[in-house]
Amino acid sequence: MPIRFTRPPLAALTAVAFALPAAADITPDALWQLWQQTGAQSGRSIAAASTSHDGAALRLNGVTVTQTLKDAVFTAQIDRMILSPAADGAVAVSVAADQSVRFTAHDDTEDLAARFALSGSGLTIAVTGDLDAPEYAFATDALTLDLQELLSGGTPVPAQAMLGVRDVSGTVDGTGSGTTTPLTARFSGAETTSLLVYDDPVSGAALRTESTQADIDGTLTFDPGTGNGDPARGWSLAGQVSGGAGQSTSRQTAAETGTVETAIRQDRSAIQLAYDAERVSYDIDIAGVQLALSSDQFPLPPMTFSLPEASAAVSVPLAPAAGTQTARIALTLKDLEVDDALWAMADPGHALPRTPAQLALNVEADLLVQDAPVLPGPLGTAPPPGLLPHAVRIRDLSLALADATLNAAGGFTFETAAGSQVPDVNAPVGKLDLSGTGLVTLLQRLSAAGILDPQQTMGAQMVLGMFATPGDGDSLTSQVVAEPGGALYVNGNRVR
Repeated sequence: MPIRFTRPPLAALTAVAFALPAAADITPDALWQLWQQTGAQSGRSIAAASTSHDGAALRLNGVTVTQTLKDAVFTAQIDRMILSPAADGAVAVSVAADQSVRFTAHDDTEDLAARFALSGSGLTIAVTGDLDAPEYAFATDALTLDLQELLSGGTPVPAQAMLGVRDVSGTVDGTGSGTTTPLTARFSGAETTSLLVYDDPVSGAALRTESTQADIDGTLTFDPGTGNGDPARGWSLAGQVSGGAGQSTSRQTAAETGTVETAIRQDRSAIQLAYDAERVSYDIDIAGVQLALSSDQFPLPPMTFSLPEASAAVSVPLAPAAGTQTARIALTLKDLEVDDALWAMADPGHALPRTPAQLALNVEADLLVQDAPVLPGPLGTAPPPGLLPHAVRIRDLSLALADATLNAAGGFTFETAAGSQVPDVNAPVGKLDLSGTGLVTLLQRLSAAGILDPQQTMGAQMVLGMFATPGDGDSLTSQVVAEPGGALYVNGNRVR
């Protein structure tokens, strides 16, 4: 049975939107009242099964947070926590280990319930400032959530899950009064570990994945905005997260694919995100990647790949506008290599050079966004908008493989019929410049390696001769021009 979580459940327990009308000292009882009041202002219920006092400390038992999103209801419950007065008017929130944490999700089609055991050193949160602008500082030496039970529609689901953190600390601020106050979280940690095991009793499919990540550091900022009269607009989410060495292993078994095992590690990684109702953008950088892949469908040793450096960037519009909007995608792969075992299988005679592969891609598109739903917020879900391409620009396409290179740059616009906004992608107007080196030599080497037969090699060389202009040495150039009305030229020769 499929498992899906449409919102990170822990957020329902830890995220509270925080406001009181006047500045006041923080006390355990006042802080508890603040959580309840501001939760209610945000449509979130926060309640305790029972409360008691131990001197000035407030003990909360069975703390439950309930959040409704569209037609789904989410709850998170923790057995107990203690709010105690601390020095300088602060409050210390203690979440002890050796207790249970429960999550539920319910909508018209599905009921999920999960129970986790919380272990480790527990979590401490220091709340300082005043009730008008409280600041939170959290820390734990070690904390682990271990899945004890997962139910779907009351039926046990055969799954294991674990999430652990070590030496984690951080702060949350910007929790002052007013809905437009940005909320900023800063965090760092020595290590995270995770485990997920799932066996589908119906199909027999099985999954096991484990991962560790060291040296995590990040900042996330959420600004609810003013909306400019539209509650769905004006918000933004931005942040960056970086990590040091990490690794993960996965084993997947299915009747159609057999057993596939992967192992991947990296020396460092980083991601930057900017997301609002108008656009989503992210940048990813990763270094020192090693990937091993094996399958029982292929009786071969594990295939390994190394990638010293890679990056990707994407920016896509999400909402309609008066005119076109630009989308961008960029991808860079540096020094991609495969192991000798894979080379020996494809090219045992060493006809092909083993030089690392390079790829650089930078493409833009002018899009008209139509029928985009108004997004209610960063956690909302909706079908994707209609994206109509009016122009495409290849800023850079560079590929180097086996001592051959291919480069391309150019752009095309797409004509629209009179009175229509829908472009005809079959009627481009523009040009594309291409150049390459070592392509004829590469064809000959592919033939020598037995990857291409002589007829295929000859046919490919004839195509290059027809559509490319020879240059110095083993180099070729070509220009493709598409004119209004459908005329197409290659190197000045009309082909359509």
